Formats: sequence, C-alpha cells, structure tokens
Amino acid sequence: MFRCHWTTCSQSPAWLEITPGVLIFGLALSVALMMCAATVIARILQKQRWIAYAGLAIILYVALTMIWSEVGEIPEIFTHYISRENL
Repeated sequence: MFRCHWTTCSQSPAWLEITPGVLIFGLALSVALMMCAATVIARILQKQRWIAYAGLAIILYVALTMIWSEVGEIPEIFTHYISRENL
C-alpha cells in the first residue's frame, strides 16, 4: 500500500504516472472542445454582428492606449547604442 504523502515521497503512485497516451488523449480532447467552442462562437457572431464590432472596438482601444503610453520612449535595448551626449 502507498503510505507517503505525494509532496514528500520520491516515488509516485501508479495512477499518478503521466503516460504518452494520457497526454495524447488530453490534447485530442482539448482540440475537440476548442473546435466545438469555436463553432458556437462563430454562430453567435453571425447572428449578432454587433458583438464582433464591439470586440474590434475594444481591441483597437487597447492597442491605441498601449501605443500612446509608449510614445517618445526608447526601449532599453537601443539605449546601449546611443550616447548620452546625442540625446
């Protein structure tokens, strides 16, 4: 019988072993679930166009905010090549 706690024991129980079959099954299951979710979302977006435009507006707002907050700043990776006298 397996008597040690899983955080302190160097040997794990047999049911806890991750085999390639388990990984492949998990990958296949996640791909199938993503396909089903994408189909549902695509159907909703076809019926309700405003959701797509709202999502586009949110993405555009976030992108412009990120660009605007970094205007005028030189990334640290480039300051190595520029001397302080030229700034």
